[in-house]
Amino acid sequence: MKLRNIIFGLLLVLAASSCKPSAEYYVLEGGDPNIDWFEFVNDSTINWVGPGPLSLQSIYEEDSEGNIVVYVAPYSKGYMKRIDSRTIEGQVPFFEGTWKKSRPRR
Repeated sequence: MKLRNIIFGLLLVLAASSCKPSAEYYVLEGGDPNIDWFEFVNDSTINWVGPGPLSLQSIYEEDSEGNIVVYVAPYSKGYMKRIDSRTIEGQVPFFEGTWKKSRPRR
């Protein structure tokens, strides 16, 4: 019985330590946190606020140098550059400005 509890405890610790945060959430520096945000949901999906303000979901790619391309719509792309682990610099027209990692608004 004791060995079973030890094994269960080890498995629980391993499972908890292997989980990473579900999303990276960013807010525009100096912007309105209710509409100037985006979050990387996983390694290929981003949620962001577009015109309207509509909450949109898009596919993105990031290369090894930190260049991020967001496929906003057919024939439309947004570009960003990861400066460090907490800062992303966005380009006109979709993500212009400096974005800082933050806690989700929920």
